[in-house]
Amino acid sequence: MLKGYGMPRNSKVHKVYEALLRDGYSKASAARIAQDRTGQSLATGKPAKKKKGK
Repeated sequence: MLKGYGMPRNSKVHKVYEALLRDGYSKASAARIAQDRTGQSLATGKPAKKKKGK
């Protein structure tokens, strides 16, 4: 993996994700739960964009 790419460290979503992994959740489950709880994308740490026209 190239340096500088991947999920942002110390973002709210990353902290929740790491805590869930420590609690024994799988990576997929932890990612889904962390994104749902924080409203942020695990990859970017930013909120998802709203769909246009809906």
